[in-house]
Amino acid sequence: MISILKYGQQLFDNPFLVPHDNRALPPTYRGFSLASDEIKNLTLKAGTVDGVLARGMTTVTGLTTEYGGTHVSQFTYFGGDWTHGDDTSVSLYGSVANNVWQQYYLTATQSIGDPKTVRWTGSLNYYYTGAIGDKRQGAINNNAYSLALAGTHGAHTVQVAFQQIVSDQTFDYMGQSAGDYLSNSLDVDYNQPHEKSLSLSYTLNMKQYGVPGLKFTMWGAYGWDADGSAMANSGTAQAANYLVNGEPIHGTHYEIGVIPSYTIPDGKFKNTSVKFYYMHHHSNSAYYPDGTSDVYRLMVNVPVNIF
Repeated sequence: MISILKYGQQLFDNPFLVPHDNRALPPTYRGFSLASDEIKNLTLKAGTVDGVLARGMTTVTGLTTEYGGTHVSQFTYFGGDWTHGDDTSVSLYGSVANNVWQQYYLTATQSIGDPKTVRWTGSLNYYYTGAIGDKRQGAINNNAYSLALAGTHGAHTVQVAFQQIVSDQTFDYMGQSAGDYLSNSLDVDYNQPHEKSLSLSYTLNMKQYGVPGLKFTMWGAYGWDADGSAMANSGTAQAANYLVNGEPIHGTHYEIGVIPSYTIPDGKFKNTSVKFYYMHHHSNSAYYPDGTSDVYRLMVNVPVNIF
């Protein structure tokens, strides 16, 4: 049982300030953090930050929201993670971005069965975001959720996930963070107003076939029903964020991706990992914010013990 209080430039581990690990120098935030597991099966976390050292940069800058680009003077969060054995977990967090929004996050996961036959895992992720104070990003009343069901048999795991944004606004989060734990936050976020999305993924763990550390993950996702017309026609300062090529956000899109990875299981270079990403996103509309793209990425992580 231990409690740790930190101050300074640091990586945070919570549903709002999620480490972006796709650069050699990931972003870090300046502020306080507290983590405590003094209570059995419960980890409590809290913190407050006022600046960010962006990916690959050397100077601390102010906080902003990811999609709205709105300045945030201070961001504060509090919450906890509860587990019951290996089958059940629940997390609940709240946060405040000063004069922009208050945001709450809930996740619940339940597993049953044995992977020797079939182990089923169901999960819910839910965010509520509401404007507060000076409402610097305008009126916000956003509900966003995802439901996922995964089945594991031996080395094979298949998951299907549905996600929906129930709002006239984009589901937004803090800049420089991967602060979106919804199931369909993949190459793109599928987070536009009223958008629905469905994904299917498959993971093969080669440990079951005598090659520990080698994994293959592939997925496909499809998004539809995005509709930014309410905000685009609102006459507010945020209206321009909901226009693409002169029209309100709308259209369908899809993506496919594959990640082969290998983590060295033992020896001198234990836990060194190599991952290769290929992701293709295709937009069926000139009026959706994320266009057609191909991403190739190679990541090599080598842990080094300094002390």
